[in-house]
Amino acid sequence: MAPRPRRAKVPAPPIRRQLALPVPTSPLRGPILILADAMFDQDLPTPALTNRGFAEKFGNPSHGLDDAALARLLAEFVGRGFLRWRGRAEHLLGRPDVIGLTAAGGAAWEAARSPDWDRYVDITLRETKDDWRLEVRSPSKDTAFSYLSAGEAAALHVLTGRPRWKKVPRAAVLPWRKMSVWVGRVSCRIPALAPDPARFAKQFVGWRTARDLRTAG
Repeated sequence: MAPRPRRAKVPAPPIRRQLALPVPTSPLRGPILILADAMFDQDLPTPALTNRGFAEKFGNPSHGLDDAALARLLAEFVGRGFLRWRGRAEHLLGRPDVIGLTAAGGAAWEAARSPDWDRYVDITLRETKDDWRLEVRSPSKDTAFSYLSAGEAAALHVLTGRPRWKKVPRAAVLPWRKMSVWVGRVSCRIPALAPDPARFAKQFVGWRTARDLRTAG
């Protein structure tokens, strides 16, 4: 019996390697992310977002946009639902327009910066007739207390009483986000000594601004 003819081996097709699909990221990049950093915890009047206003208010490197480019960028992200105007009619009273993040804009900022909210602290300091009133707010009582103790060690304030603590659910700490926070209220005075920022940074375990967040760790 004659041997069967062998079939010629067909070379296997080359393996085509696909590039990995890009991981979804925040749409906030470049100048708009710099602006969102400034607005994550407050709505701002538009003059504060110009190059000059930004440098004066925040002391940070600005976004580098002229007024016309800034207006176009803000209008674009308002149209995309990441920013919203508040009180557009205020300009009729001679007041500047105020702009801030929407809930979607805040979520996009979170995706870009990955903030650890348990380490976030928001403060209010106001003068009274006899002294000052300091209020600290944070999802973590330990973080809030860290601000008080680090501030005292660094000569930001001198506590003249014991903090009174209260847990507040769903507090509107940010314009676009509610969270449960510990609120501590205490009287204090402002020392004559110059503050020591390096000592404060060494002892404070939390963050207050986007700059703190970027340099944390």
